[in-house]
Amino acid sequence: MLTVLSGEKKTINFSLVMKALSNAPSLIIDCANYVDPHKLFSYVIEEELNNVYVINAEAIYRLRDTLFNVHIFARNINAKAIYVTTIGELFSYD
Repeated sequence: MLTVLSGEKKTINFSLVMKALSNAPSLIIDCANYVDPHKLFSYVIEEELNNVYVINAEAIYRLRDTLFNVHIFARNINAKAIYVTTIGELFSYD
């Protein structure tokens, strides 16, 4: 499943985490540093967030390592969906 979300950071965070909750268990690979599930405590029960896993991949080398191992992460949590935020903001040493 590929989902494209646009807008301001607050809107994307809410939309993405709510979508991940509806497809839980799910994995979010956050390249844009947009995802903060803690900001949704007033909208969702904390226990619901236990099935949404977030991996920060703020640098290109971290994304590479995450992608090499994403099949293991997904299998371990029995993920129904994997979401990746935009990679245009990744930090690269080159």
